[in-house]
Amino acid sequence: MEFSKEIRDPVHGWIRLTREEARLIDDSMYLQRLRYVSQLGLVYLTYPTAKYTRFDHSLGTMHLAHRIAEEALGKMDERRLEEVRESMGLHDDGVDQLLEHVRLAALHHDVGHLPLSHTLEGILSRNYRAAGCGVELSERLFNSMKEHEAAGFLVTMGGDFRKIMESAVGGVNVDAVRSLAFPSPDGRPPLLHSIISSSLDADRMDYVLRDIYFTGAGVGTNALDVERLVQYVYLDGEELLFDEKAKAFLEGFAIARYNSYKWVYFHHKPLLFTKIARDLLAKLIGRHDYPCLLLRFIAGRIGNTLELFKVTDDYFTSLLPDLAERLPEAGMLLSRRTPYKPLWKRDNDYLEALGGRAAWLNDALDELRAGGVDPETAVEEGLSDRLGCGGDCVKVIIPRFDKSFKSLMRGRTGTVTTIWDSSPLVRAIDESWRHSPHAFIYVNEECGCDRAAVVNGLLETVEELRGRRSGDN
Repeated sequence: MEFSKEIRDPVHGWIRLTREEARLIDDSMYLQRLRYVSQLGLVYLTYPTAKYTRFDHSLGTMHLAHRIAEEALGKMDERRLEEVRESMGLHDDGVDQLLEHVRLAALHHDVGHLPLSHTLEGILSRNYRAAGCGVELSERLFNSMKEHEAAGFLVTMGGDFRKIMESAVGGVNVDAVRSLAFPSPDGRPPLLHSIISSSLDADRMDYVLRDIYFTGAGVGTNALDVERLVQYVYLDGEELLFDEKAKAFLEGFAIARYNSYKWVYFHHKPLLFTKIARDLLAKLIGRHDYPCLLLRFIAGRIGNTLELFKVTDDYFTSLLPDLAERLPEAGMLLSRRTPYKPLWKRDNDYLEALGGRAAWLNDALDELRAGGVDPETAVEEGLSDRLGCGGDCVKVIIPRFDKSFKSLMRGRTGTVTTIWDSSPLVRAIDESWRHSPHAFIYVNEECGCDRAAVVNGLLETVEELRGRRSGDN
């Protein structure tokens, strides 16, 4: 491949672009919009420098996807390479065409994100009928994929997207790019899809490195060495596979990832402001035209036009001053001041407040979620009813820790295991999570709720929900 442009990146050094990629980035408003969508949502309210964007991350993911693909493809014989080409509908010899399609898929893997990224995820697709916008969504598609992935799938199905892609990058197979980034739930993903989406992929490698850099929350990350991980990567079937020599680096990644969850994503302040933003969007449905604009976006009904730039953090924030006149959540987001105080912030607070029942509560919440219950909504409603206070007195947040870090590792004899099975250190992370807060409870000081009553109410509510579920079974 011939590169003509270089972009200086604080995480990876120089990120190189082909002439066609540079033209595509300049011409595509789908990509330019990502400059105005923060990667970490409202985390910057706690970590002020955590302001990098989905655009930055997409460039980094493209860079790492190229490195992984180049390494994995270089270890394949011609027969295996032909299988990879056939899975993508490509036919040119060599690997450059494969690399280009992997790069383009990685570059576009986040084009479906709403403002503030995951902050507002899932609300609109569950409530699209209540919005009264006349926008229909395929419930089957949105139930089988995360909301931003389903939106990305629909965006890349559009005629404008195809036209821009084919104009900038001659000979590109747009369907192959889409299937790499957003495999259809009806089909089998291409063999290189795991480079972009798997237990340990280019996407996760980049955002963990980038989150650590921009938040400064790099606790225990000295063993995080992406270059060594890439050096030991293979493609086995449809999965990425690492040589056993990578074990220490996989462990280092697992620790860094866990610390990012603990100190960044699950910090009690960003969790609260995320909840407030979600509550605000829910209140706007059926009462304001902005949810309708966002619904048109996730339905793939906004083309390559300036209207895309209304689906950004900046535009969402510009609405808040007017909204604050009638919705207190908008004022809270602008001022960073709320009447809500957490019952606990850290592990020790949680363990002390629950009097030895922390592990029981965590297991019970996990069990409810695994059984198809939305524990956050169910617990918040049940706790508010039990306390006899209004819906604005208590906010319940039950974050989901993704325990799917089960990367495959091949030993010297060819035996394949997961890093979880072979590493006591990685298994210890799961045990550590079992004793960390699975629920955060925030009480409105203006409601005068007693702390002990809230804790008892929480435990009783979860016991009741478990009892109902057992009775239903």
